Amino acid sequence: MVTPGRTRRDRGYTLIEVACAFAVLSVLATTIFLGQGQGVRAVATSFHETTALNLAAGRLEQLGEPDAELRVGKSRFEIDQDAARLLALPRAYQEIEDRGEGLYEVTTEVSWLENQSKPRRRIRLTTLIATEGER
Repeated sequence: MVTPGRTRRDRGYTLIEVACAFAVLSVLATTIFLGQGQGVRAVATSFHETTALNLAAGRLEQLGEPDAELRVGKSRFEIDQDAARLLALPRAYQEIEDRGEGLYEVTTEVSWLENQSKPRRRIRLTTLIATEGER
């Protein structure tokens, strides 16, 4: 009911206006929260990849030291327990191939379980190591 002398602002909002505003706010809030969830997952994935990359690179550095023993073949290598806690069920492998004349191709791989419904994620690094004489 409209009373003389009262403006629309004095009367307030209709139920339809309130419902429309609530619907718009709900869509916006849902979009923001879904975006935040994706951002958190992206940060976690990046953190896991960086951890695995550092583990694989660290192993390559160890194998490149002058006193390191290079055994041809594929084998597991131990990773730091503190770093292992940062990845779900981590596995670490190295493969060394003799390319002849003191040259070795060394590959390190670190894999982990991102979540139960997806396949294992992996980081693989390969380099060549040259030796002077026999190791």
